[in-house]
Amino acid sequence: MDQLKSAFSQLGAENRKNNRSLRLQIISTYNRLVDEMNEWEANYVFKAPFSGVIQFLGFWSDGEFISKGEELFSIIPSDDKYYGQVLLSENSGAGKVEIGQSVIIKLKDFPYLEFGYVRGVVASISLATNVEQTSSGKVGYYMIFVKLESGLRTNYGKKLTYKHGISGSVEIITQRRRLFERLFDNIKYLKHE
Repeated sequence: MDQLKSAFSQLGAENRKNNRSLRLQIISTYNRLVDEMNEWEANYVFKAPFSGVIQFLGFWSDGEFISKGEELFSIIPSDDKYYGQVLLSENSGAGKVEIGQSVIIKLKDFPYLEFGYVRGVVASISLATNVEQTSSGKVGYYMIFVKLESGLRTNYGKKLTYKHGISGSVEIITQRRRLFERLFDNIKYLKHE
């Protein structure tokens, strides 16, 4: 009888040990699966900060080589939430630009005097510059995302049609000041030179 109790106790201990080992294997396998799924997603999935429809910007075929930095597609927002991208030179007072500041956008395809301008707000600013080679040497640019507050409706109340890759000029209002303050600052600046 003692042998039977001892064998039963030993089987119970082995069973608990095997259960722990199987649980550790399951947890380890699950964690490995999650890591591999995350790695696959990082390598093969493009994510956009908004939902929309993908529009390819060229004709592609299987096995075709794509150059680094080549634009493949654009995402057209489905919910009338539009964003603009601004390249801001590091030499243009980029340190003054902050999230939440107002932006005035004058689009080239829609003449400013006829259609007006589109308002936006600085939504995000890149933390590092992207260096590009220009005719005058290397220049660093910050990437700024601008959320268009009223979509493509101008200050004249006109609704503009969306066109991919439309460009224009941007004015970022870094600090609201009165005309008198601006004149005084200019005089103060000239005095210190």
